[in-house]
Amino acid sequence: MALWIFLVLGVALINGFVNILDKHVVSSEVRDPVFCTTFWTIVNFVLMLIVFLIAGQKFVFNTSAIYAIIAGAVAAIAVIFYYKALKSEEVSRVLPMLAIVPLFVLLISTIFLGESFGWIKYLAIFFLVAGAFLISVKNFKHFKISKVLGIVLLSALFFSLRTPITRVATFGLNFWQTSFYTSVGLLIVGLILWIFHHPTMKSRAKIKGLEYLFLANAIGVGAILLGVWALTLAQASLVSALNSVQDLFVFILAIFFAKEGFIKEHLSKKTIVFKIIAIALIIAGSILIG
Repeated sequence: MALWIFLVLGVALINGFVNILDKHVVSSEVRDPVFCTTFWTIVNFVLMLIVFLIAGQKFVFNTSAIYAIIAGAVAAIAVIFYYKALKSEEVSRVLPMLAIVPLFVLLISTIFLGESFGWIKYLAIFFLVAGAFLISVKNFKHFKISKVLGIVLLSALFFSLRTPITRVATFGLNFWQTSFYTSVGLLIVGLILWIFHHPTMKSRAKIKGLEYLFLANAIGVGAILLGVWALTLAQASLVSALNSVQDLFVFILAIFFAKEGFIKEHLSKKTIVFKIIAIALIIAGSILIG
């Protein structure tokens, strides 16, 4: 098996574990999505600065750097909604719903860049929408949809906006420079959140929760580096398609950690079957759209 496949699977598994940690922290420890976002932006900036300096990169500030900073700010907003959704919904539902990000990217590219696509893309859109809808329905008998669906859609929208902005940034910066200035954008939003939200943060923060948050951020940066390595060995479309198995890893990890009492998940046979079908549709759509 090719090395890039192992790398991408490793990235998906690591990010799946990060999602589990995020769920535990925002639901059982810190319980404050804004605080989680602020802490994440600060740790991400510090870690990326260290990696940037170790890589021997030079500070270059140009128009592309401004775009990278904007991309980081947009990503920080997306993360706020991500944590808000995780706080009140199962992680095995939130992550698959976020898989519609490629759909938003495709629509944005079509509207603003005039790109067109064939029937395979339309089929991919159908799979993504069907899977996201299926996993958002919590009760088919009484047709009860997850209350965080709107929040997840907002998170997906902002994550989608980050993608084309980041692409523009890479025209004048290399990967390391783009990543660093993106973290600067994250930090700016984090500091703004701190200024307006810090009294609440001080009253809600727990040391144990901070440890979990730092661990999630640290291994998350490691996943980014592995992902970059994979991109140097295979086409981006292949890497992106295979990375969609993260939803499956999240589902498996969620069941395991729910049984251990680390997070809460509904584990009835009917619920598990519907989630498996929905995740299969989403993975199929992600592969086709990639």
